[in-house]
Amino acid sequence: MLENHMLSIKEIESLGFTHIIARWFKNHNDTIRIRQWYNHQIIIYKWRSIEESSYDNDEIVFNGRLDNVEEIKWILDRINTD
Repeated sequence: MLENHMLSIKEIESLGFTHIIARWFKNHNDTIRIRQWYNHQIIIYKWRSIEESSYDNDEIVFNGRLDNVEEIKWILDRINTD
């Protein structure tokens, strides 16, 4: 069985995200954040600024294992950031 590769920083950046630090990414207006873990786990958050709320109110919209950038794109296409 072939083992899937962990997504690279460049692959996630190709979706319009900026790598912040330690595999944390943010979109252009910082309303979506992605956290990538070593075991292919991806957590996607609807992110709120510190002024708006505490970190406890950031909404996890996806938490699971993803192995290719098209899977992340599919989820992001369905997130309403308004």
